[in-house]
Amino acid sequence: MSTIVAHLKGKLDSSGLEWRRVQKSLAAIEYLLKNGSPRLTQDFRYDMFKISTLQNFSFYEEGTDKGAGIRDKATLIVNLLQNERQLEEERVQAAQYREKFYGSSRGGAQLSMGSNNQDSWGGGGGGANQSYGGYQNK
Repeated sequence: MSTIVAHLKGKLDSSGLEWRRVQKSLAAIEYLLKNGSPRLTQDFRYDMFKISTLQNFSFYEEGTDKGAGIRDKATLIVNLLQNERQLEEERVQAAQYREKFYGSSRGGAQLSMGSNNQDSWGGGGGGANQSYGGYQNK
């Protein structure tokens, strides 16, 4: 995990031309804060100055302000890092979303196999009597 965190922190120092990398790194940091180990919070608090400088990020491309999303995300992350109660509320809400969408398993979508070794999402095999898209082979 430390390799990932180090990589994300490194991308925060990218130039304005690489604003997409900065924005994606901030999104990953937000996800890790809400869903990852509480120990990660300390790692990001240690380097909070890097994130807080992005609250003033400005980059224009073809007359469009591309820095607005970065400023908003940086402000959100800094607020989470500074407010322990808000961070805990966000972590509880993220856990509720995981439970709602994934149930008790945290492995994501489950694939159940049928009796003839075809998956429950349809398809597979290719036998002469199989249906595809609602049409029967005749």
